[in-house]
Amino acid sequence: MTGNDHVEIGALIDETGLTRFNIGLTVFAFFVMVFDGYDVSSLAFAGPSIIKTWHLANRGILGPIFSASLLGMMFGAPILGWVGDRAGRKAAVAIACVIMGAASLACSVSTELWQLVVLRFVTGLGMGGLAPNMISLVAEYAPKRFRATMVICMYTGITLGGAVVGAVAAGLVAAFGWQVLFLIGGAGPLVMALLVTLFMPESVKFLATHRSGQRRIAALVSRFAKTKFSPGTTFYLVDEAAGNAPAKRITSPAFLFSKGLILATLSLWICMAGGLMGYYFLMNWTPILFEQAHVAPSVAALATTIFQIGGTVGGLTLSRLIDRRGVGAIAVLFLAAVPIIGTVGLLTDSKPLLFAGMFLAGFCALGIQFGVNAIASIVYPTYCRTYALGWAFAVGRVGAVVGPVVGGLIVELHIPIQVIFYVAAIPFAIGLIGSVMLGRAYSTMAASNRLSNGDIEMTSVIRCSN
Repeated sequence: MTGNDHVEIGALIDETGLTRFNIGLTVFAFFVMVFDGYDVSSLAFAGPSIIKTWHLANRGILGPIFSASLLGMMFGAPILGWVGDRAGRKAAVAIACVIMGAASLACSVSTELWQLVVLRFVTGLGMGGLAPNMISLVAEYAPKRFRATMVICMYTGITLGGAVVGAVAAGLVAAFGWQVLFLIGGAGPLVMALLVTLFMPESVKFLATHRSGQRRIAALVSRFAKTKFSPGTTFYLVDEAAGNAPAKRITSPAFLFSKGLILATLSLWICMAGGLMGYYFLMNWTPILFEQAHVAPSVAALATTIFQIGGTVGGLTLSRLIDRRGVGAIAVLFLAAVPIIGTVGLLTDSKPLLFAGMFLAGFCALGIQFGVNAIASIVYPTYCRTYALGWAFAVGRVGAVVGPVVGGLIVELHIPIQVIFYVAAIPFAIGLIGSVMLGRAYSTMAASNRLSNGDIEMTSVIRCSN
């Protein structure tokens, strides 16, 4: 290239397509998220052994410990999301891993319930901050036509992590005690924190909006681009939103309700909260409901596994639909979830029908979570993306906490299982409303971006030097 060339970073990523660089980043992020999924599920598998070891007469006393990590996620997501937008995604991910690892290791030496409550809350802080930062990083290095696919592929690491902790529990807890689950869950994230610090690239778009990182951009561009650029090449960034916002405007949640973002924020929050409320309702109470319906324990366990498999298939399927059809794919899945989940309670007398129903329920319920995460990485502009995702995850965790609580209140009413599954479908109906709103918000923002692209100022200009 000649010395007078100008290259826009976002367009370069899209035009370059899939390379070893962005595929490798997605694989790396996948393994980071494995430990997120591991730590989310570790307490559930440690719980029975803790009850026996500590001679707890009331199983319900573990309830506050289960809730503690979810509450930690509510705070960790916006806090570390803010850190990601101000100090960099790489720093925020490393901090999240250190918090997760240190707190989990401390759980392995705890001797009191109150200690586990506090430590699981701290673990949740790290888990909450990990997802929004990793989603933002993978999304911005992914070509637009593969963005949702790569985000969802990364996010399936959480599903694998949940499966790994089950295998570890089955093979090691009997010999080494419940503490081994937290030892592994602590050591893994600490190792990942070191690998993140040494090898994970920083967000090139983050660097482009911060003067301190401008000298590092040329080297990053040369890593993912297939073309060699001459020393005189000028790289610049046009963000997804019209113009750039001063950093001081993004220190308050009120910014997310400013003109141009309010509809996207409200609709995304509704989708997150509705989807997670329904998902955690099902995950926490379906095994108990099946027991009440006299479903054999082995059948109930297999049905729950099929639910997870269906969710993974749903997320991967939805990824390509989102890349091709946009936000509308989410609305279709929310729409399908309402009748599918509402009828699961009618299928308990037939094993084949129950398995099919649970597969489809997982396809919708968990597939929605993957899809909403991918959409969230597309809707917001780079300069506030991680902060906005952090708040979206925090609001979603409110739904995650409320879902199991509401489920417990409903189960105590001793109403028929068929009616309870009708109720379980309501959060997905709420999410459907949010998804329709989100589609409108996305279309409006995309149209505004197309109209204003010609007038957008370069948010940062960097010259490649020898």
